[in-house]
Amino acid sequence: MLETLAGRLTWERRGESIRVAIPARAGQFAVIYGPVVVVWLVIATIRYVILLSSSHPDDTNFILQMIAMGIYILGVFYFVWWLAWTLTGETILTLDPVEMNIQRRVLGIELDTRCFRCESVERLMFVRPGKSESSFSIFDLGSGRIQFRANNSIHRFARGILEDEANALIEQMLKRLQFPRNTRPGALTG
Repeated sequence: MLETLAGRLTWERRGESIRVAIPARAGQFAVIYGPVVVVWLVIATIRYVILLSSSHPDDTNFILQMIAMGIYILGVFYFVWWLAWTLTGETILTLDPVEMNIQRRVLGIELDTRCFRCESVERLMFVRPGKSESSFSIFDLGSGRIQFRANNSIHRFARGILEDEANALIEQMLKRLQFPRNTRPGALTG
């Protein structure tokens, strides 16, 4: 049975291991971006249906319109992917005494899984959200994340996590896993 860990995070025990579900966080402009893109898609669809239903001479203008339609179709695919990730995306973190698994899912379908032996995980920390790239005065809540070093590289997960959620998750991780000694609760935030 899933219990709330903190904020949006839920978890459940499975024998000696725990499984934590971290839902994707919609960006701060998703409420504006989504409807604007839908309006754009409707207008562009009407335009391209009219273009394809009329006679089209062999000229440069029609070729450019076909290129624009190809870009439009790519935009539709990107929007559908973004919408699916925003509404159903999640990261599943499975922690047992020996191994840590990080799995990303969309619509319940596994996209990728990364596994790390606990003994190789170092410098586990929460990275606070920074300012938005487009506006230097607005914080981007989606930029907060947890990161660690393993196998001589930096790995990140839980993008969009808030500080209280991250602290509760890291506390559970430190209780369950046998991390190296250089991972200490005092060094959790960066």
